[in-house]
Parts: sequence; C-alpha cells; structure tokens
Amino acid sequence: MWFIPLDEVHQAIREHELSKSTKYITVKKDKMFGKEDFDLLHSEVRFEDTQKSTVPYIPYDGVPFIIVGRKRMACHHGKDTHLKEKERKKVKDHPVGDHDYKKKRKLLQPTKKKDCSAGIRVRHIIRFPDYQVSDCGKRSEKDADASLIQPIDEDLKKYIGLMVVQHQVGSTFQMKLLLEVYVKQTLFNGHNIPSRLNKRFWPSIKDIKNHMALALLRLHNTNVDQAVVSELVTKWEIENPKDNFFIRVKKDNDDEINQDIPLCPENDDDDDDNGEDLMLDDETLKSVSVTDEKFLFIHQSDFQKQLLLKYGQEMCLMDATYRTTQYAVPLYFICVPTTVNYMTVATFITETEDSNSIKKVLLQLRQ
Repeated sequence: MWFIPLDEVHQAIREHELSKSTKYITVKKDKMFGKEDFDLLHSEVRFEDTQKSTVPYIPYDGVPFIIVGRKRMACHHGKDTHLKEKERKKVKDHPVGDHDYKKKRKLLQPTKKKDCSAGIRVRHIIRFPDYQVSDCGKRSEKDADASLIQPIDEDLKKYIGLMVVQHQVGSTFQMKLLLEVYVKQTLFNGHNIPSRLNKRFWPSIKDIKNHMALALLRLHNTNVDQAVVSELVTKWEIENPKDNFFIRVKKDNDDEINQDIPLCPENDDDDDDNGEDLMLDDETLKSVSVTDEKFLFIHQSDFQKQLLLKYGQEMCLMDATYRTTQYAVPLYFICVPTTVNYMTVATFITETEDSNSIKKVLLQLRQ
C-alpha cells in the first residue's frame, strides 16, 4: 500500500487500529525517518529493491529513488522485548535472604503480552521522476544504472595502480583519502573542483576496490616467475621423493585482465570499509580475471602427511599470511591439533583467494 504524505500513513494506521480494536507501538525507527533535512550526498540511489521479499516491493521502472528511513511497529500484545530487563529488576528488588519480605502488589493479570505476530513496516522513500531513464525498455536494468554513473578518470586509475604497486596501499579507506588529496592538490589545483556527485573524480568504495583488485592482479602476473618455480619444484621432487608437490602454472594466453569492471551502484556503501586489507570475493575475482586456471602451488612433506592422517580426521585449521614475502600472493598453512601443539600439515600458495583454488587444494590433499 502506497501513501504520499506521512500524515496519510498515520491516518491509515489509526483507522486500522480502530477497526480491529488494537494498538501498535513503535519497536524501531531510524533517526532520519520522517525528516526532510536528510543528506542526499551520502544516500544510496536505487532503481529497485535489492531484496525480492521486500514488502511492498518496488519494481524497476527507470525512476531512481532513495530510502530515507524505516520504521517498524508491532502489536502491543506482541512479544515482550523487555522481558530480560524485567527479570533482572525483579531479582534486584527481591533478593533472597532471611529478611527479604516486601509488600507486593496483587496483579490479576501479570502481563498483557500474548506474543501476537501482527506488525507494520513503514519506509520513507523519495523518488526522482525527473531523472527517469526513458529507454528502460530497450536496455537492461544494469545498463541503465551504469549510464548514470561515470567511470573513474584515467588519471585516477593510474594513481590507484601506482599507490598499490609502489607504495603497497591495501586499505580502501586510505586509498579514498589519497584520491581526495590527489584530486584537490594535483588534478584541480587552482581550479574549480567537480561536485562530489560526479563519480568520475569521486569514486565509490566499490569502484575503488575493483580498481585496486586490478592493480593487484597485474602485480601477481608480473611478480610470479612461474618458470623458476617449476624448475625448483622439479629439483625438490628429486631431492625429496616422498614429499608431495603440486604446481599449476598459468597459461600463456591468460595474462590479460578484464578491464570492463561491472559497476554495482546498488551495493555501494561508503561506511562499510573498516580500513583493513583488501579481500576479494569470488564475484569480484571472476569479473576481473578472464581465466579459472590460476597459479597454484602445494607442498606436503612425508611427515606432514602422517600427521594429517593421524590428527586431522576430525578438525583441521587453515590460516593465511600476507606481505611476509616479496610476492603479492597469500601463503596458506593447514594445521591440526596434536597432543603437544598445533602442527602444520600442508602449505600452499594461490594466485587469488577464490573458493575454486582452495577447493582444488583440499581435493589434492585428500588424494
């Protein structure tokens, strides 16, 4: 059900309460709900609801909108949300002892809560029909979203690559601050600075992550000398015939990187970055890498194999280290709890931290 003014929403709720002889109380409300002085610059622009189960669901019609706030109401006979607090207060007011008698009120009905599941959810939404995408019927929704968001400027792309490769910047929060200084003091020094709504010079956290991922993948391809590693593995197999070695080199025609990074404006959130090292998920890795045959190296000694068979039948632990070697790839350790301490039973190196590479390692160790 849709209402334009907020007064109509309150009136509809009141009429429903009178018709059903009930009362709804506010359980949770966003601080910006019902307010008009919201911050448009930090609001997420959407074209449809990201969750199909949202009620009422807003389908794609080419009109952008933002969600200012949400409000959740529940029946006053619903679940008692202060039950634990009441129990603690009861214990505090009536301690157990020899002289703990205290006059009590006689309540014929101890509580009115009956765990009623009825509830009302209200969303404060602002639509922008003046910016409607007119040709939404000819193009996909993803293309319509991308048409309103400009790609990052070429100078910013080069600067991101420079910071990642030469200065080892791995924090998206730090990179965002560096880009702001670069735009103000280098690109537009003494000139008018573009508006922050211009995504070409003020990219989102999602776009910064994507281009940092590109720089990292380029660094992987240039640093990992696969020919030298293959020769070393051959030498180690001769010197240690009982040890297990596995290497998968990257194909020669797979050194290219996908430059067309898909924009994801619906998932942009400038507040979700905590300044930690960049971790790439499977979706991002598939979008920037054109091949599934990535570099992979596994080593397990004969003694480690015996430890895995003896102590690894119930639980195994996996941990990774970063920036401990000259290569920009993670080094993984698989450990098992023994009667003395935790012992390493296998080590492996993956080009990227995707689930397919780790799955390949675990299947190889199980053989």
